[in-house]
Amino acid sequence: EQASCGAAGAQYWAGFDNQYNIALEGDPVTALMWYALAAGQGHSTAENALGKLAAQMTTADVALAKDRASRWRPADC
Repeated sequence: EQASCGAAGAQYWAGFDNQYNIALEGDPVTALMWYALAAGQGHSTAENALGKLAAQMTTADVALAKDRASRWRPADC
């Protein structure tokens, strides 16, 4: 998966999928993590999604997502 390799566009879509996938019942913490990773690479749509989603989440969940993003490392691809 390209998101795991560090591709910003794929990370945005991984965040989108985690936020809106009804089958998964959504996972806003994981979604925010992916958005943060993509935004950190300058992906403007991810930056926008990050701000909107974070505004709907608890401070603790935002902190958890940001912590996960800070520890994330790309896979060997």
